Amino acid sequence: MLSIHKIYFIYFVSQKVNWPNVGFNPWKISICLETQHSKSRSLSASILVEDSNEIVLNYEYLNEPKPKARPSMNIHRGTTRLILSSDFRELDGDYYSGRGRQNYGSLKFKKS
Repeated sequence: MLSIHKIYFIYFVSQKVNWPNVGFNPWKISICLETQHSKSRSLSASILVEDSNEIVLNYEYLNEPKPKARPSMNIHRGTTRLILSSDFRELDGDYYSGRGRQNYGSLKFKKS
C-alpha cells in the first residue's frame, strides 16, 4: 500500500504566453506527489475526453528519491493514466515506470 504524505493534486495556472497567432492563454497542468521515500512531479500532462465520454488525465512524471530512500531507488520517469468518475469525486487508474524500475500498479484518489 502506497502511503501518500502529500499530494498537490491538479491545479491549473493560466499563463500569458507571447505565441504569435494564438488567441487564448495556454493552461499548465501540474501534478505533484510526495511519499515517505520520494517526490514526483509531472513533466507533461493532458486531459482527454474519450468517445465514451470518459474524462482521462494522462501524465508523464519524474520521481526523485529522498536521501533516506532504499539504495535501489533511483531517479526515474513513469506514466500515469487516471479516469475521472462521473460524479467528479474519484480518479482511478494505473501507472508504470520505465527502464530499470519496471514497476507498475493501480492508483485511486477520492475527494473527501
